[in-house]
Amino acid sequence: MIEDKIFDEMNLPLANSNEELSIVSENIFKPLFDVTKFVIRSEQERDKGIDFQIELKNKNRFTNFHFAIQLKATDSKEANKDGSISLQLATGNINYLLNNPMPAFYVLYFKGTNKFYFESINAFAKALYEKDHNWNAQPSHVLRFSKQLDASALEEMYQLTMKKGKFQRTINEKAAGQAVSVNTGDKIIIDIDFNITDDKEIRRLIEGIGLEIINEGKWKEVIYLHKKGSGNLASTSKYNLVLGIANYYSGNLIDALSFFRTAINLKTELTEDLKNHLLFFETSVKYSIGLITDEEYEKKMQLLENADNVGFYIRLEKAKRDYIDSLNSNSKDRYENYVAEINSIINNPKANQSIKLNAKCELIKTTWTM
Repeated sequence: MIEDKIFDEMNLPLANSNEELSIVSENIFKPLFDVTKFVIRSEQERDKGIDFQIELKNKNRFTNFHFAIQLKATDSKEANKDGSISLQLATGNINYLLNNPMPAFYVLYFKGTNKFYFESINAFAKALYEKDHNWNAQPSHVLRFSKQLDASALEEMYQLTMKKGKFQRTINEKAAGQAVSVNTGDKIIIDIDFNITDDKEIRRLIEGIGLEIINEGKWKEVIYLHKKGSGNLASTSKYNLVLGIANYYSGNLIDALSFFRTAINLKTELTEDLKNHLLFFETSVKYSIGLITDEEYEKKMQLLENADNVGFYIRLEKAKRDYIDSLNSNSKDRYENYVAEINSIINNPKANQSIKLNAKCELIKTTWTM
């Protein structure tokens, strides 16, 4: 055509096939994202390695939680035998994406199938490290794309970014709280699943509801909660008392004694009732492992017998010992007397749930051994 010959005579820029492929891939890529959940923002300076920052939306609200995408495209005619598509990536580019505090992904448009494939930068870096600890010294690496970017993959990206965003928000919040508070040496603990626990929260729970949890027979949960901390938790008398009681009921007598000894050193912090509990349990542990005599044990128990709450524990211990001692006698009423004493504790309105639970357990154990 005559019009075409006009352009043939002009010196004009030539079209770049790579640029055209990049434009095609972008035009197909963007509509994949649900506008009610994602906001796609193109990066102006793409030579650094990130093409898109994609923000999450939640119930029509912007979250400021992002993930990064580097979009690649290839018109290679052949895939690998396993169906994957190989792409050479510069190590500097890999490190750049790894430096992103939020999730980052490589996405590849493969013209041969007209489909997108993706890989998390963290999964790729993990595979490189497992293969060669010195992978950073090499100039480039091959990434074999095999996972298709479909609806389930986009949901995976959404959930991972949401999880990591909440995690980072919690970290920022807790770090800010610690920065303005008195420096207690408390630490923030993070596990592999981004679950966050801090010493202050663990201490608050154990001191606040630890005894109630024990009263429900869940002393192992108290010990588990303590072990989630950094080891810098047991700084108050009540905390040590609760942990001592939990270990006592779990049969960890040596650990219980250690906690009770620390609690005694700080016992001025305790109420009179808790001081009585501390004395009772510490004495019981010492007696159980043979650190005090029968006479010393009896003397301390007599001092506590009329105390509120803890007096029921003493009655229970006394009932158990009297029943054991009566086994060598010919008394026909020994079991009936024992049951009557146990039931009087269980049915007493002043007895707390912990002592009632213990009394019921003793009654059941005695029944089984008959």
